Parts: sequence; C-alpha cells; structure tokens
Amino acid sequence: ALPISGLMAATLDNRTTSITKLERERFEEVRSGEKDIRTLCLGCASLKVKMEHPLFEGGLCSGCKDSFLDNYYLFDDDDGTQMYCAICSDGMEVFLCDVTGCPRAFCYFCVEKICGKEELDKITAKTNWNCFLCEPEMCPAPLRVRQDWHQRVQALFAAPDPIEYDPLVIPPPLPLAERRPIRVLSLFDGIATGYVALKNLGFDVELYVAAEIDCDAVRVRRRLLGGGNRFLFYRRCLRCIILILRTWETFRKLVEKS
Repeated sequence: ALPISGLMAATLDNRTTSITKLERERFEEVRSGEKDIRTLCLGCASLKVKMEHPLFEGGLCSGCKDSFLDNYYLFDDDDGTQMYCAICSDGMEVFLCDVTGCPRAFCYFCVEKICGKEELDKITAKTNWNCFLCEPEMCPAPLRVRQDWHQRVQALFAAPDPIEYDPLVIPPPLPLAERRPIRVLSLFDGIATGYVALKNLGFDVELYVAAEIDCDAVRVRRRLLGGGNRFLFYRRCLRCIILILRTWETFRKLVEKS
C-alpha cells in the first residue's frame, strides 16, 4: 500500500463521505463498547444479520451475504489480487496486502467506518502493509479475525447437497477356464480407439464390428488394424444396427461412442 497524496487523497475524501450517518453511529457505539459487533452486518451496519462473517467477528445481512458469495473469488487478471474488499465485497479504492502470495484487498470505506479515521490514516501512511488476515495479532479493534476463517470460507462455498455415490463394487475376477473371447460392436468408431483400448486392457477380441462415416477415420483405422476375418467395417451405422437386431445374442459387449 503506497502513501496517498494529491488526487488519491481527494478520491479518499470523496469516498468516505458516502458512509451513512447510521453506519458511523453504530460502529462508534461498537468502538465505545455500547454495542456488540456480532449484532451488526460488517458491510452496511444492518441489524438484520443473516449469517456470521466468515473472516471476522460480526455478521452479514442478506444483501451483503450475496455480494460476498458473488465477489469473494473475483481476482484481477493482471496481478491476481482480489477485485473487491474482503470485508464488504465492494469498495472502489482498496488497500492491497504486500505479503507475497496474499491476494486480499480492504477498502478505505470499511477500514474507516469500522476501525476509525485514525487507523485509516495509519495504513495510508505506510509504504508496505500486511493485511489483517496475515497479521491477525495487529488487527485494530473492534475488528477481530476469526481463528477458523479458513474452514469457514471452505464451508461457505461447499456444495449444500453433495452428490452421494453408491460404494464402489468390484466383482471378483472370472476364472481363466470360464473366460471367452469377446465380440465387439462399435458405433461411430472413429479410428478404432475402442479396439486399441480393449487390447491394452488385455481383452481377447474375437470379432470387432465397427461403423464410421468419416472417410479419413476409416483410412486410418484400416491402416492401423488391417483386414482379416476379425474385423468388419461399415460406412453406415444402419447396417450395424440391422446386424445387432439379427445377431444380438452373439455379441458379449457393445461399445457405444458419441
């Protein structure tokens, strides 16, 4: 964070005048000990707290919660820093943390209204600044970093209803004496990657019937596999479908590709 002067200072003065009278009064009451910061939304000082702020002691109202969820993981394309304040998920002018690898930003608006003008001036005067989360022991009152903020952020963005899968069932291997070569029907075969995969997996392919309409793919496939009685190639899938209907019971495996 570089010292602010001239035009930057004017921008800061204009920005802080947008803090509402109600916000100033409520956070002043927090600093004086008359009000508990946990009863306020850190973003707008609303008393209608919807959830706890995941990073700091305090809450978020419904609107500020939505902003946090929408903007927390928005980063600048040039330097990889957060585009919005880590407290309110808003802010036109922000302080950027100077700790290597830390992407967080904090707006002047939040620093002044929560911590006071004196703390804002201190940060503004610094040439290098380590943010509140990187140095939580230096976090100015009444702003307090949650010790478990990493876990809270992960839980906040976790899927509410994670997909549940059935436990993996691995069938027992078939005894060697019972194993038989397989017959494969491959629709939209491409360049016979299905056959190559089966061979690499150790399957004994007795018959490979394939259909492919792309002429270039057919030429590659013929060069790769050659001819012989083990391979039947068709240019149209309809002939393969007719073959399925007539000889379904003869095929032990069907490979379908899209």
